[in-house]
Amino acid sequence: MKKKLTLILLLMIVSAISSADDAPSPEQVPMLSDKEISCLETVIQNETGGDHRQGAIEVGATVFNRVRSPQFPKTSCAVAYQPKQFSNIKAIRPSMISARAKSTTAEIIQLHYEDALPKNILFFHADYVTPNWAHRLKRIIKKGNHIFYAK
Repeated sequence: MKKKLTLILLLMIVSAISSADDAPSPEQVPMLSDKEISCLETVIQNETGGDHRQGAIEVGATVFNRVRSPQFPKTSCAVAYQPKQFSNIKAIRPSMISARAKSTTAEIIQLHYEDALPKNILFFHADYVTPNWAHRLKRIIKKGNHIFYAK
């Protein structure tokens, strides 16, 4: 099933890239491995399990923006499992990832390949907490149950 989903996802991405005139070339946006897709699905499930779709898209944008930033690791897996970044991420097992999280992740990846995700978001937190770092960053937007920030 996972291979079938991955194949469908790749076909969607290739279709989106070939049909978008302003989409970055494949050299600019490297293809994601199955492992990288799985790590992104894990982040989406962990961080937005009950959140609405738009909040999940912003969370995905945060992961991709961190991969692009020199301040963070260079892969979605390294970003996902970086210490003290995503609460309880190690507790999520593949069998726990919902169809909704997989579908939303596929949409996030498509937006990533179309270069259509917000570029400035690097941080977020749930709206029911106030981390000690939040006041030092620029609040960008609140989507779903999360508040997103840029430096």
